[in-house]
Order: sequence, then C-alpha cells, then structure tokens
Amino acid sequence: MFIQVMQGRVKDAAGVRREFDRWGDQLGAAATGWLGLTAGITDGGELVAVFRFDNEASAAANDERPAVAGWRAAVEKRLAGPPRLHRCPIVRVVKGGSSDQAGFVRVLQGKVIDARRLAALQSEVEQGLQDEAHVLGVTVADHGEGGWFTEVTYFTSERAVRAAEREMPVAKAVQLGMVRSYMESLDLSELRTPWLQSPRWESVGTL
Repeated sequence: MFIQVMQGRVKDAAGVRREFDRWGDQLGAAATGWLGLTAGITDGGELVAVFRFDNEASAAANDERPAVAGWRAAVEKRLAGPPRLHRCPIVRVVKGGSSDQAGFVRVLQGKVIDARRLAALQSEVEQGLQDEAHVLGVTVADHGEGGWFTEVTYFTSERAVRAAEREMPVAKAVQLGMVRSYMESLDLSELRTPWLQSPRWESVGTL
C-alpha cells in the first residue's frame, strides 16, 4: 500500500466538502489502484485527507491526471494557503487497517525517536488492540524520512472512545505512556464526522 496525506487550514468548509464529494463521485472511480480515502475537517478548521493506493506507481499515475491537478487546485482555493503533502511508501495495518464503518477517526502525527524500543512493543500493542471492540482498525504510514509518521485509527464512535479512555486499565495506560515516550512532536487531529470513501463510494458525515 502507498499513502498520500493532504492537510491545510480551511477557509471554506462547505466548498472543501463539495470538492471531496466530487472526488468520490467523479475522480476516484477512474483512479487506477485507488483503495480509499479518509478525510474530514477538525474542530480547529484543519483539513486532513488520507488517500490510499495499492502502490506508489498507481499514486504517481493519479497525480499525472489533468483532472486531478484541477481538483487539487480547486481544493487549494478553499484553503488558507498551499496544502501540506506527505507521500508515505511504508504502510502497516492493524485489524484490517481502514474501515468505512467508522463513526470517529483520530489522526496522530509525529516523529519516532527510538524505533528499536518501539518495535519491541509493537506485537504486544497490536495484540491488545484485537480485544478493543471500539477500535475498528489502524493504519500507520511512514513518511519515509526522519522517522515522521501518520497514524489513522478508526473507531465505532466518539462516545465509545471517551468511555474507553475513562475506564482504561492502569497497565494499558502505562503501556501507552511507554509508546508515546519513544516519539516526539506529536499532534493529534480528531475527525468527528469523517468522510469515508472507497471505489464503491460511500460517504459518512455531513457539515
């Protein structure tokens, strides 16, 4: 899998939503190797969009389509400035990765500063996620340089997430603290009404 991440400060939320609906209606179906899209606008007015492709070649071919260049220009007009783009050649999925059934999505970005210790915990953390019913899947995309990453977690609902946080066992909280200690510059975005698209396009959430 290959992932592209687009982010930017929104000045026209309704216009951005229309453009992403247009992606699903018109452009996505013609994109070779496109697997899906997770996007939305945070409470703070930040657009976060994660495009999934089967490989880097498919993503590059999509970038070269004139219609896609026009679409991105239309999105940019509705942002406060040029979007930030990340191309992620290394992708890992847990519990199936993405889910179009999610009612709430979190996007965590940051930099890994101790990859060896983090890798030692990976199996234990992933095993624990199998027992978390409110977690539908996780996709972790390595930006390919400097340890920077984007992690997308799909949940059944925001209410389930808040309840799980209130009731988190001490052992799990300690484990989470250890994981986060091996990272820095962490930034968490929450999509309360995520836009979830796939080749058989289906969108969830409204503005």
